[in-house]
Amino acid sequence: LARLLLSGDWQSTASGQSVGFSLLFPMPQLFEKFVGRCLCRALAPWPVRLQARDHGALQDAQGRLFELRPDAVIETPSGPILLDTKWKALVPNGGRTLGVAQGDIYQILAYAQAYKAQRLVLLYPWLDGLDKGVNKRWRVAGTERRLEVAAVDVGEPRSVGCALRKVVGGGDGERVETRFAA
Repeated sequence: LARLLLSGDWQSTASGQSVGFSLLFPMPQLFEKFVGRCLCRALAPWPVRLQARDHGALQDAQGRLFELRPDAVIETPSGPILLDTKWKALVPNGGRTLGVAQGDIYQILAYAQAYKAQRLVLLYPWLDGLDKGVNKRWRVAGTERRLEVAAVDVGEPRSVGCALRKVVGGGDGERVETRFAA
């Protein structure tokens, strides 16, 4: 890469004679791992289980089928909070849904049923036009469950832990310590 820059050459998407290389990162997995580590640090000493594998969507005589693995299960005295990361762009002026995919809603609702969670969070990377923290709150039809759509600014990694504490603590500025104290 340094040789290309120093020689004034660069890569493009068009074909040609220059030999180049590419470097790709699996961003959904990196975002999930980054948020998971930040969540564990930010909420310590409260239990946060990453990629929990307690339940399957179906069961037969041989056991569970179609493992349900939310990105994070946060154990609180009032019950688990499920958090699932999505490396997708929300649509700041996307109306009532912010562009959240229907499949992502179905996925977290399946997790909620299996884990008996009353609070669900879909977490996205922050973009201009969104709030940092919770952007939408809905009640799941026919239940008392709450589903929230939140965003964190990965461009400011030092602020992510604080943002996650606010999201998990209810977003009202109340400290996590008082929210989770037994």
